[in-house]
Amino acid sequence: MLKKINPFLISLLLVNLILLAQLKFTAWPEMFLWPYLMIKGWLPYKDIAIAHNPLLLANLALWYKLFGIGLTQLKVFTWLLVLAINLVTYWVARKLFGNKTALVSLLFLIPLQVYFDANGLWFDLCLSFFTPLIFYFICKKDFFWGGVFWSFAFLTKQTSFWLLIPITIYTLQNYTVEGKKIVSKLYARFSGLLKGFLIVFVPFLSVVWILKIFPYYIFWTFKFAGGNLPFSEGQINIPSLNQFLFGIYPFFVGLVLIFLSKQKNNIDLLFWAGVASLGIYPRWELFHFLPASPLLAILYASTLSSYLKRKKFIKKSGEYKYYRYIDVSVVIAVLIPLLFIVSKNVINNWNKESWFYEEEVKEVSSYVSEKTNSGDKIFVLNYWDHIYALTETIPATRPWIPQFSWYLSLDHAEENILVDLILESPRYVLHHPYSEFGLDSYRPQKISDFVERYYFQVQDFGNVKVLEKR
Repeated sequence: MLKKINPFLISLLLVNLILLAQLKFTAWPEMFLWPYLMIKGWLPYKDIAIAHNPLLLANLALWYKLFGIGLTQLKVFTWLLVLAINLVTYWVARKLFGNKTALVSLLFLIPLQVYFDANGLWFDLCLSFFTPLIFYFICKKDFFWGGVFWSFAFLTKQTSFWLLIPITIYTLQNYTVEGKKIVSKLYARFSGLLKGFLIVFVPFLSVVWILKIFPYYIFWTFKFAGGNLPFSEGQINIPSLNQFLFGIYPFFVGLVLIFLSKQKNNIDLLFWAGVASLGIYPRWELFHFLPASPLLAILYASTLSSYLKRKKFIKKSGEYKYYRYIDVSVVIAVLIPLLFIVSKNVINNWNKESWFYEEEVKEVSSYVSEKTNSGDKIFVLNYWDHIYALTETIPATRPWIPQFSWYLSLDHAEENILVDLILESPRYVLHHPYSEFGLDSYRPQKISDFVERYYFQVQDFGNVKVLEKR
């Protein structure tokens, strides 16, 4: 990919790595639990209720299999992924606009990743590896590779289907043939996309079929994720006005830069970035904007490059001073708030302990590890489920289903969990008391009543109670 090592590029990557290592890390519990159970022989979708596609989880399970499970391993995997995203963004920008623009793209991508909370592994971060590649190959009319990388993106997260909008538009436009040649041209393009799609999906579906999890996969990733989940109470998170403006501000910056550069071609980048961020629905969280961040970074760099070229032309025409002060002032005005927010995030999250891996989690994990043997069955009620992975224990209920209302409201879901609890009769239950509001306020009555009746408290870690069977 890189014919010549650029010292400035290496410096940027090192700065990014140091920044990631010092900022607060988000250790999402699912990124521990799901791969851990897969390593233990639990089949995704059949034994684990997962509403996401499996590509990231399969790679993470392989990583854990090779290097073990822990916070350090998760951090290293995440940071290597971020560096790979940066390299891909640099490569795409260099191919499209040249080396200088590519380096400037990284100068923007690094703060944008801070802005959109990239220091934590989630599916949207992984998508940001594929979005610039899809954009590049579709724009270059290489529809086969565009189809290949879109397929990988879709197998990472289903929200990639939104990218079919610009892919279809670009497939249908930008040719000048007439008559019957139009049909043959369209056929060649769509057949290229289809071949790229099939070369990825046929092996994947073959594995799913061999493992006998096809109906479970279809249910969780399509019927549930596309039907129940987007409309479930508690799953929909509508932003406040401040949150909305905060989220779309980087796109506003791109729009202003396009206006100043007078380069309408860069509107394509803004359009793709907007579509790539549509995964923000139904839960408005900043990290859902991450798939758009490489495209925004390239947009900023390319528009500024066009802007500087335009300045040279204006200088020759004698209007340089007027445009210089007006336009430079506008550029500074729109970039300063962005840099201010990034700087504030850096200061607020510098050297902070990892989210979901606080001292309480470590104390609970240490206690449970001392009281249990590897492979023992426990039950975690209304608390972080990565406790299973951190203590090398196994859920007492199989399949494992998240304790959210939109999961437990499914037919017989709570009853099946209760049956497993009765049959397995785990010695220990970890229980986090229910709150009045929020996601941890949902109380599955039958499960909670059973635990309260047959278990008593033996240890208290503040917000977490360790219960033992009577």
